Amino acid sequence: MEPAEVTSQSDKYAFLWDGSEEGWVVIRTKIGPGAIYNIATHTALVIENDQAAERAIRLMRENGRPLLDSIP
Repeated sequence: MEPAEVTSQSDKYAFLWDGSEEGWVVIRTKIGPGAIYNIATHTALVIENDQAAERAIRLMRENGRPLLDSIP
């Protein structure tokens, strides 16, 4: 996958870190970078492309989205 493809795929997930949708957090996991979860709607978001998922989680952390130890 080309880097531009990862960027464009991840940008469709900008709502996770840009504040346009409330409730998105990263749940720490024993394996991988974490899990994306919405504490308002009680739903998980699965991003099937590993590179896009890792980038989304990194951007969520960099933009101050909460990092939790477990699902509340």
